[in-house]
Amino acid sequence: MNILFLMKYYQVGGQETVTNVLAHKFIEEGHNVSVVCFTELSPIMLERADKQIHFYGLGDFKASKKNITSLREILINEKINIIINQWGLPYIPTKVASEASRSLNIKYISVYHNDPGTNGRLKVIEQQLHKEQSAIKRGVLKVKWQIVRIMTGISMNYVYRHSDFYALLSKSFIESFRKFAFLKNVSKVKVIANPLTIDFSDTDDLKQREILFVGRLENNQKRVDRILDIWALLYRKYPNWKLTIVGDGEDRDMLEEKSRKLQLKNIEFAGYHNPVEYFKRASILLLTSDYEGFGLVIIEGMIYGVVPVVYGSYSAVYDIIDDTVDGLIISKDTESVIPVKMAEKIEMLIDSPVLLNQMSIRAIEKSKNYSLDKIYLAWMSMLFNRH
Repeated sequence: MNILFLMKYYQVGGQETVTNVLAHKFIEEGHNVSVVCFTELSPIMLERADKQIHFYGLGDFKASKKNITSLREILINEKINIIINQWGLPYIPTKVASEASRSLNIKYISVYHNDPGTNGRLKVIEQQLHKEQSAIKRGVLKVKWQIVRIMTGISMNYVYRHSDFYALLSKSFIESFRKFAFLKNVSKVKVIANPLTIDFSDTDDLKQREILFVGRLENNQKRVDRILDIWALLYRKYPNWKLTIVGDGEDRDMLEEKSRKLQLKNIEFAGYHNPVEYFKRASILLLTSDYEGFGLVIIEGMIYGVVPVVYGSYSAVYDIIDDTVDGLIISKDTESVIPVKMAEKIEMLIDSPVLLNQMSIRAIEKSKNYSLDKIYLAWMSMLFNRH
C-alpha cells in the first residue's frame, strides 16, 4: 500500500511527531510512505524522520493550478492508494487533493488533531473579548466571532463531505464536530487516538522533586502563563521542589519576563529538548491548555510514571486520565480560580508521597493503552474498512 500524508507544514510540533511515528510504523509493516507539505519543511523534523519517506514541498498554501498539477504528478509517480490529510479544518488541502486525484481511485482520509468545537482563530477573539471593556468593540468582536465560527464550520463541512473517512481523536468529540460542521449525518467519522511517540527505556533513576511542563510556549492554546501563576502559589511553601519548562515558542520572552516580575524561584526555562530525560526524573506534569485535541504529552509522561495534573478544558482528557486514579483533572472554572485549584491538587500530591507513588504506578499501566501497535491496528481497520 502506498500512503501519502498531506500537511500544511512540517515543523516541530505534535502533529508532525505523530506523522513521523505513524509513517515509520507503516514502513516497518511493508508500506511505502510519502509526505507532501504546502509550506515549510523543518530540518529538525526531516532529520528525525524515517529515511525511506519521500518528502515533497509545494511552496505555498493555495488551491492553485500549480499545486494541483504538482500533487497529481506525485500521486501518479508514487502510485498512491491512500491520502491522509492531517489538517481536517481548512478546505484548501482537500480542494487540491480532490482535484489532483480525480479519476485515480485514491481513498481520502481527513484527521482533526484538536477539539472540533473550537480553533485557534476563535480563541484569539475570545481572549480579546475577555480583555475588552468597550461595549461597542465587544459587539464588533462578537460579530467577528460569529463570522469566523460560520466560515470555519463551512470549511470543515466541505472537508468531511469530500473525505471517505474523517478521524477524530475521541468519541466525546463526535457530537461537537457534528454541530460545528453543520452536519446531520456523521457516519464517516472514525475515532483513532494518537499513539505514544516515544520509545520507553527503563531507568533506575529515582524520581526527583520536580514539576514539569513540556510543550510550545504560546498563550493562545497552551496558556503557559497559568503555570507561572500556579508556581507563584507553591514555590515558597516547597523550596525543595522545582518547576521545569521544556519547550520554546513565540511567547517565551513574555513568560520569562512574567517569571521575573513574580520573582519566582526554583524555575528553569530549559528550551527545546527531547523530553525523555525530563520525564524520567519528574514527578508531576502540568497541562493548562484552553483546548487540545488529545494532549499527547500526557501519555508520554505517564509511560515514565509522571503523574498528570491537567485543566479539564477539553473532553478527550477524560479518555486518557481516570481522575484521582492515575492523574488529576481540574474542572473548568473562572480564570482567577484555575491556578488556585491546580495548586491545591499539586499540594495534595506533594504532601502525600504514598498517593503520588500509587498514581505514578497506575499512570504507567494506563499509558500502555496507547501503544503504537494498538493504534496501527486501528488505522488498518479504518483503511480497509474492517469492523
